[in-house]
Amino acid sequence: MEGLFVAEKMFVQNSGSKVMEEAYYECLLNVIGKDNLHAVAIKHPNVEDDKRFICLNRKADILTFMKGYTHYLDRRIIKQLDELIEKNHYKFVFFMTQSFGKYEKSIKKKHPQIVTMTYFPGIAKYHFETTKYYHPGLHERIFQLNSIYNEKITTAYSDVRILLNQREDNNLYKYYGVHSTDIIPIFMKDTFPCDYARKDMVMDHKTFNLLFVGVYFPPNVSGLKWFFDNVMDRLSDNIHFYVVGSGMDKLQEEISDNPKIHIKGRVEDLAPYYMEANVIVEPIFNGDGMKTKTAEALMYGKTIVGSKEALCGYDETAGIECNTADEFVKCINELQTAGVKKFNPEKRDMFINNYSIEATCKALRKIFKRYGIGDERN
Repeated sequence: MEGLFVAEKMFVQNSGSKVMEEAYYECLLNVIGKDNLHAVAIKHPNVEDDKRFICLNRKADILTFMKGYTHYLDRRIIKQLDELIEKNHYKFVFFMTQSFGKYEKSIKKKHPQIVTMTYFPGIAKYHFETTKYYHPGLHERIFQLNSIYNEKITTAYSDVRILLNQREDNNLYKYYGVHSTDIIPIFMKDTFPCDYARKDMVMDHKTFNLLFVGVYFPPNVSGLKWFFDNVMDRLSDNIHFYVVGSGMDKLQEEISDNPKIHIKGRVEDLAPYYMEANVIVEPIFNGDGMKTKTAEALMYGKTIVGSKEALCGYDETAGIECNTADEFVKCINELQTAGVKKFNPEKRDMFINNYSIEATCKALRKIFKRYGIGDERN
């Protein structure tokens, strides 16, 4: 057996973390081969198992938490991971978070020959320092301290440190004095419906339709409220805004009624919304890493109007950058006047060439080749 893949958010529905863990898992299968990879998914006991993975149920374990581990690990999970590693003699262990640094250190102490690999979805210390949208209680504060502590250990004991973009690499060096070993941008499985057949319309085709896709999450919510308050009433009367995403129905109760704003919440199929939208709008002003919603919009070949944060890490031609209300108003009104294609082949090509599983497999093969892992025929 070549390696072990360890995921922590595989069962967090409708999240960018799940999208990335699914994508990395599929990518590793392509590079290493199904018969050469064990995959562990850490989950809540109430969540149904997935036969693709060795599912380990986590439970509240105050002692482990107080010893410096994050709440994704407990003594049982650590014991089960140790048993898997002892039994299978893996060449590498691939972690989908830097939150397991203390455990990575124990692996390198016991098995120095194992190559440890870590994907950093962002830099935790930067995230906690710059987050303004909530005030943590005692438990959350301990979690933050443990996350930063584990992140620091990961930088010392992970042989491969994969970061998303240059900003994250700069922050890693700023806080810990080390750089990434590899920069691989965000990517995702290609679910573009090539055989898409229009059924019931989900949008009014007499209007120019904007779309935002994202879960009810503070940076998303604050950005949308800002857009509603500062941009919507200044747009042409024929421009409507659709918001789709898990939990977003809560937003309806928090904003004033506006016939031009349509809050849909969670939907079974995003494809009709993407296919029918004229422009994707991403007014995100807080965060780190890269935004999966931007890659998804490129997958559908859409025109994107977004903030600097929403477009961070992407090709400079991925979208039109707007950071003020005046910029958003001017850009969107001009796009409506000029007309915009609902499908742009060059945007979809950008996704395929840079942000697809196929593109990332090439980068991962190079990493494994450095360590003599895997069969080049895979």
